[in-house]
Formats: sequence, structure tokens, C-alpha cells
Amino acid sequence: MNRCATFPDRLRGALVTLCGVALVFLCALLLAHPINLANSDTGRHLKNGELFFQNFQVHETNLYSYTYPDFPTINHHWGGGVILNVVQQWFGFGGLSVFWIILMLATIVMLADAARRESGWAATMLAFTLFLPLITSRPEVRPETLSYLFTAIFLWLLLGWQRGDIRDHTLLITLPLLELLWVNLHIYFFLGGFLVFLFLIEHSMRSLRENIPGNGPRASMPAPQGIQLFSGHSTEWKRAKILGTTLILCGFASLINPAFIRGALAPLSIFTNFGYQLAENQSVWFLMHYGDFPLMRYYFVALGALVVSWLIALPSLIKRHDPFPIALLLLSITITTMAWFAFRNFALFGILGFVITAGNLKTLRTWPMTPWKQDMIAIVLILGSVIGLYALRPDEWKAEAQSTGIGLKPGNLAAADFMHRIDLRGPIFNNYDIGAYLIYTLYPDERVFVDNRPEAYPASFFTDELVPMQEKEDIWKTVDAREGFNAIIFYRRDLTEWGQGFMIRRVQDPQWAPVFVDDDILIFLRRNKRNAAIVGQYELPKSMFTVRR
Repeated sequence: MNRCATFPDRLRGALVTLCGVALVFLCALLLAHPINLANSDTGRHLKNGELFFQNFQVHETNLYSYTYPDFPTINHHWGGGVILNVVQQWFGFGGLSVFWIILMLATIVMLADAARRESGWAATMLAFTLFLPLITSRPEVRPETLSYLFTAIFLWLLLGWQRGDIRDHTLLITLPLLELLWVNLHIYFFLGGFLVFLFLIEHSMRSLRENIPGNGPRASMPAPQGIQLFSGHSTEWKRAKILGTTLILCGFASLINPAFIRGALAPLSIFTNFGYQLAENQSVWFLMHYGDFPLMRYYFVALGALVVSWLIALPSLIKRHDPFPIALLLLSITITTMAWFAFRNFALFGILGFVITAGNLKTLRTWPMTPWKQDMIAIVLILGSVIGLYALRPDEWKAEAQSTGIGLKPGNLAAADFMHRIDLRGPIFNNYDIGAYLIYTLYPDERVFVDNRPEAYPASFFTDELVPMQEKEDIWKTVDAREGFNAIIFYRRDLTEWGQGFMIRRVQDPQWAPVFVDDDILIFLRRNKRNAAIVGQYELPKSMFTVRR
């Protein structure tokens, strides 16, 4: 072998590898955020896992709340809680952070491999860079990350099967088994069957085209009368039957969950009883008119990249008469719609969007230039993209750098330690965000007024009670008289108008004494005989609290 002749190729490979490693490292840094139990679901998921190991049952009612303890719920992410609990018990919160970052990186690497097989590493890394801010937009430890991983596995297997790298029986066995696990991990399990359905549409359409006279491998045979839809001799029809069977098996697998049919249909029913408006469920249109939302510019950059990639790919597909990727086109439309109507889906849009975008850029490999020049141009574009993304929101990137870390946020359990030290007793009034924190730290000794599961409470509870009692003093006094609240525990970074106003009034209320405050949590105790000694020892001066307009 001529070593001199291979040196440019080795150098090119080294530069591409270095670029890829740098992007993975940057991605890991953006995903590395300390766990904040005060404003996330993580604490409740950990408690779900803990309770499962106590009696090996999945609870079917809202047992964490004293307001509606018998309200029926579907714990569609119970398995995710079990995994969180096991990892946290074995490796602590630091290990939990690292494990969740690894899951996300595994998702990205698997999808990058699928894209690389179509377009090469250069196009894959360029597309990944453009979607990176969205991909890392939900770094919290939550079962949702498991859905990203399973989505990646499904798409990787389906694309591999479509290329002929995966055998039919592997698809028939593996995907339903994965669906059986997924339905017990997170509510996005429906994406598995949906991906199979999209590929079923594509291969059914190919079968239709294959059996049109003059098309497909049977064109040399005598033309049949009319169109023979789904001919039994069609290769594509046989593939469509494989997908149809797989889809049916996935449907049956989705029934194997503690709630059976109700659990399988949970994605369709969850919003029928949803009385609280979550920021993450708001649309892009809403956010555009609400204020300067940090991710908005990156969403439009990624959306533009996806659209442009299709504009690049379509002429080439038509010119070369390649099989049209209907499944990926429909997937593009689906994820774009999901992200547009709920920004919680920005991460899903980023994860799948970069794969589709990279796959569409495979036509660039046919351009008349050497592999060396292609990769060098790609690396320059990647560096330019990173600089451009930073320039769009430099303050956000600086904030990200300052908040990087793993494990539990420092001091995150200080409020819990204080509550245990003073032997805090309820009834407790708390706001929406802090519910999971209280479930993790106080249950079963104390239960919450509300937590961050709108589907676990009647919709009227939010619209007629929780929000109005924070807005209007007469309603607050009525509910307070009924429940006899002894403590108020509030996530003080609650940005709702009613939450901010409520905290200001309680600080000024002579019936309540602030006794604890940190970066996230504010605790009040009622001035009564029971709390007199604690208030006397821990009451905070009102001068500590200021109102910023």
C-alpha cells in the first residue's frame, strides 16, 4: 500500500472524526444540567418507582393528593419511574444525570448512524448542528427521554429494513416487543406504531405504482387489465404485508399495560380532562405574540433547514426516478405540526428533523467534487453554523455554560430538610410546580393540594378553585376556611400573574409568617398556637422581600 497516497484520506478522516467528537461533546455539555426537583416531575417519578417496589402495584388513583385522592388516573409512565428509581438508588443523583445524558447521546448516535448510511458523515453532522439547540432543549431527567430513544430504535430498524439490512422476521419480532416495553414507560409510545404506519403507507403506494402497467419489475410482462392493486406477486405488496402485520402486533402489544385499553388509548384521552394551561403546551404562534422566547429563532432555523433539504431532494428524486420517501415526508409534516402546536415537542422535532434533513442532503454527494473538498466544505459550514447559532442568542449560550452540571442542584433539598427539622404538618397549600417536590420529600406523611399532573384532577378544580383562589382574596378565604391550611409551600419562580400576586399578598398577610426562602421555594406557616415556637425562631423579616415591577 502506498502510504503517501492515503495520507490525505487519513487526514480527512481524522478531521471529520474530530469534528464529530466535538459536536457530541458540545451536545453532552448542553444536556448536562443539575436536577432541580422544585420545578420538574422528577421527584414524583422517583416516588412512583419507590412505591412500585413496595408492593409491585401501579396506583390507579391520585393517592398523592388529599384534595382528590380517589380521582382515577392512568400512570402511563410508571415504568419510567421504576428505571429512575433504580438508577438513583444505585448511583445517586449524579449517576442519574450521567445515565440520562448517555441515553440521549445513544439516541443521537443511533439516528446519526441511520443518516450517515444515506448521506455520509459530513451532511449528517451539518444537519445535526443546525438542529442542536432544539435537540438539547429538554435536558430534564424525565421518562420522555426514553421515548426519544425508542423512537430512534424504531426509525433505525425501519430504515435498515427498507434498505434490506434487517430481515423481515427481525422486524416482526423486535418492534412489537419494543412497543410492549414502551407503552409502560411513557405516553409517547404511540409514535412506534405511527412510524410503522407511515412506512406501511409508503410501501402500499409503491405496490400501487409497481402494478400500474408500464411501471415496476413486471413492466415486461403482458399488461393486466386496469390496475391490479396490491397484487399477491408484488414485492412491495409483500413488504406492505410485513408492515401491516407488525403494526397489528404493535397494537396488541400496546394493550399490555396496567390500564389495558384505557392505557393504550391514553394519548387520545389525556387532553379531555386538562384544566390547566401549561407553558410547554403553547403553540409557536402564541409564543411569537407573548414575548421573546429563547428557542424561537432556533426553531425557525431548523424548520428552514428541513424545508430547504426537501427542496434540494425533490428534483433529484424526480430526475432519477428513485422511490419517493413518503414515510419521511409525512413524518416531516407530523413533527413540524407537533412542534408548531406545542413547543414541548421542539426536542422531538430536532431529533427526527436532523435525520430527515441529513437524508435529503445525500444528493450533494453527487456534486462534481472530491470527497476531501466535500468534507472540508462541510466542516467550514459546521463551524460557521455554530458561530451563527451562538450569535443569534449569545446571552442564552452564556447562561447555558454557567448552568452546566450534573447531579442534584446544590441546596435543592434544603427546604425539605427544613420541613423535616420543624416537623411541618398540613394541611398544605402549594402551587402547581412544587407538587412533585413535595411528593418526593413528604409523602406519605403529608399529601399535596395539587401537583403538576392536570389529568389527575378534575378540570374544574383548576378553573374554579386553584387559579381563582390565588387571584381573589374572597375565594382564598373560603377555601382556607374549608381546608384549614397550616402551611403554604410555594415555588416562588412561578411566573403566572396569579402566583406572583398571591405570594405578595401572603407576605403582607398578618395571619401568615414566612419562615423559609431559597432560590426556588418559599414557605409560610399560619400564626397559631401550634406554630408559635417555630414562627418565633424562624420568621423572616418583611424587609427581605421586595416587589419588582
